Parts: sequence; structure tokens; C-alpha cells
Amino acid sequence: MPVEWSGLGPELPLTLHRDAAEPLRTQLERQLRDAIRDGRLAAGERLPSSRELARELGLSRGLVQDGYAQLQAEGYLDTRV
Repeated sequence: MPVEWSGLGPELPLTLHRDAAEPLRTQLERQLRDAIRDGRLAAGERLPSSRELARELGLSRGLVQDGYAQLQAEGYLDTRV
């Protein structure tokens, strides 16, 4: 059963399939990466906190943090305190 989250607005729905062969973290990273590449997620736009996104998607916070860290390492995300 897919887990959907559209908290960033209708232009950026996230759908994770728990029964897919692709791991949840990989699905999350791919969908966010695609949204950035396609321009659905603009430069400077804020993503939800790892805690908020994890809660909304029913994932562990660590999984979301790891996904965000990978995208940051690839240059897709920039973090600010």
C-alpha cells in the first residue's frame, strides 16, 4: 500500500510503496531528486523537518535524515540552522 504525502503542495506529492523492491529511503531520495531536477521544488524552498516528514509518511526519522544527508552530499540540498 503506498504512503502518500503532499504537504509541500499539490505540485510535489510523494508516494512511497512499502511493498516495492526499492527501499523506502531510495524511493524518498529519488522522488525528491526528481522534484528538484524537474523544477517542482524551487531553489531556496524549504523542505519539512525530518521529524515532520517522518511522522507524515510513517517512517523513522533516521531514514529521512539519511535521505536528506545523501541529497545534501550530492549537492541537491543545502542546510541552514
